[in-house]
Amino acid sequence: MRFAIAREHMDFFYKNYFVEFDNLLSPEEVETLRKEIDNELLQRCHSYGEPLDKISPSSIYMGGHDLWRTNNQIKKIVLRPKLAEIAGALTKVRPLRIGYDQVFRTSEIVRFFSNHEKPLSLNIPLSQMSSLTGVVCGLMLRLSPAEVQGVSSPLSKGVDSSLIPWPSLPGNGIFFAPHISLSLSYFFENPNLYGLLIVYLEDNTIYVLEKNDPHTHALKKLDYGFGDRLRNSTHPIVYHG
Repeated sequence: MRFAIAREHMDFFYKNYFVEFDNLLSPEEVETLRKEIDNELLQRCHSYGEPLDKISPSSIYMGGHDLWRTNNQIKKIVLRPKLAEIAGALTKVRPLRIGYDQVFRTSEIVRFFSNHEKPLSLNIPLSQMSSLTGVVCGLMLRLSPAEVQGVSSPLSKGVDSSLIPWPSLPGNGIFFAPHISLSLSYFFENPNLYGLLIVYLEDNTIYVLEKNDPHTHALKKLDYGFGDRLRNSTHPIVYHG
């Protein structure tokens, strides 16, 4: 059965280029996803017994890329057809293939790094922070607990209101167009944010060099070279339409 999208969701997306959906994940799914992501990050960041709160934001960001490839629980969410179907309905693009997932996880320690460690300090569109052509949209899922203060649009006082807002409740998600900017410096300066970004692509997507993407060389590990078209074996179609 196809997922029904209210007319007001469509209208809001066309006007503002982003829209929030409630309860995309159940509370149990949010808890499971947080736990699985934390376990993957600890392994990828080679924590050697150190908690994630003691690991630098840049290490978390670099380790928190394409987690679906190594964890089946995360894969179930990232490749979930219902989520891709919403993306396809909003953008009128089909088929859609999965691009990548990216974790945004900060803690109180982020304040100690904010003055001297900002490898991603620009507010740049999703399309310009991805080493892939044909980015259709992003989906930011909130994993932060309910007791953590929400962030509304604009993200903080003095921040450009064209930036996407933070989902208001855990389990909610914001779909946003590729030309809308993510405030990466904001994520690196604010504690207690926890989200998972899922990126959807057009069928005919090419791997390219993108200097704004810290993961620009990541796909070389999957036997890609710049200029190669993505394969179904590495970036499956998640919505056919």
